[in-house]
Amino acid sequence: MPIKINAAVALLAALMASVALPVQAGEASGTEPTVATEASASDPVTATMRASVLRPRLDANGLPLLGDDGKPIVDDVAVEEASVVPGDVVHYAIEIRNRGEAVEDLGIAFPIPAEMILLPESLASDVPADFGVTTLANPEKTIPVFAANKDAKIVTPEFSVAATEGLSSLSVSIDEVRHETAARITYQLTVR
Repeated sequence: MPIKINAAVALLAALMASVALPVQAGEASGTEPTVATEASASDPVTATMRASVLRPRLDANGLPLLGDDGKPIVDDVAVEEASVVPGDVVHYAIEIRNRGEAVEDLGIAFPIPAEMILLPESLASDVPADFGVTTLANPEKTIPVFAANKDAKIVTPEFSVAATEGLSSLSVSIDEVRHETAARITYQLTVR
């Protein structure tokens, strides 16, 4: 479901569990967010989000179907259609599409429920982006997830400590989403 990004600041409504995700761009980061609405064809920037889990494909007897390699065949199932249980890994994919002028300094914050653990190695973006987290103890301070290194994802010691204290949100800062392009962000959370 496309969601309108209202001017410089809006809330991205997730497709599941009525979670609201703040989206901020440019210098408006200090302004109050407004509620996102359904996108229309005239909206220059839209965002979509999908949350899914992997489930084995079952035969008529409820047993996993096996592929030619002898491994279970798995399907990517939307969380709305699956029961999520402890140990499951929930895959999140967000696409921000820009049909208008270039958008600079785009910031998005995703809540991390207390029942879930962020898998830092899963964080990815197809455009240059920085990832940070906030903790339950200090929600005002953003802690970088990765050290500045262009060749590898090296988790910062600060993130490692913060992860043990309980995370409250994941933030993504994107330098620019150019005209007529899209940015894709993916990450995973494990259910405790």
